[in-house]
Amino acid sequence: MVKDFEILDWDSEFFGFKVARISSNISQKYYKELISELYHFNVELIYFNSPFDPSESEFYSILKIDEVVELSKELKLKKNFHPKVKFFNQSRATIEMRNLVKRIARRSRFYFDDNITTAKVYELYDIWLDKSVNGIGADTVLVYEENNKIKGFATVKINENNGTGVIPLMGVESKSEGKGISFMLMEAIESYLLEKKCSILKSSTQAKNLKALKVYERFGIKCERGSVINHLWRKPANLI
Repeated sequence: MVKDFEILDWDSEFFGFKVARISSNISQKYYKELISELYHFNVELIYFNSPFDPSESEFYSILKIDEVVELSKELKLKKNFHPKVKFFNQSRATIEMRNLVKRIARRSRFYFDDNITTAKVYELYDIWLDKSVNGIGADTVLVYEENNKIKGFATVKINENNGTGVIPLMGVESKSEGKGISFMLMEAIESYLLEKKCSILKSSTQAKNLKALKVYERFGIKCERGSVINHLWRKPANLI
């Protein structure tokens, strides 16, 4: 049985208020009951990727951010890495990676929520990057390096339970776009996942990420629009 909601302890500590996620499988009728319950749990922010158009309630205002695009590909072709693509084996991210992760952050659901400051979004993605290079939240990090400068990187996570791979973070510097770096990284990711006995690549992105979607589609990744990304913000007590 899928849990109806989850209190997100890490997010709550990071933002300084209680954050929860609602399961995308709940019914529209139960949704109304659930947000009333979460309000009385003093939840300030709710993430909800909804298959239906959620109605605004007396308890929460709704910010519709974007659509989720589900990504999938059956992995088949193993190639040698391009000479400029390698595993990142340092314990600290480089300045180029810091700059790149800011670009990635500017395409995220949090960046398009005016209730969250840009500085806080950058801090969130910096932490995510730090965890990734230290093997927390990612099994490996691949980089494209030229003249001792990292021009692009991708983090890869393996779900051993179902033999799938996920790409949590991927980005290429703006002045290096159009040079095929994303393709080289994707080929390396596919080869790495096949080496690790993964047969499927599954991930997700947002519909706003048009450049990324074009890369994924050209690489043979199936892109399907799915649920709507919503942030529900608790209304002040004096407005209820």
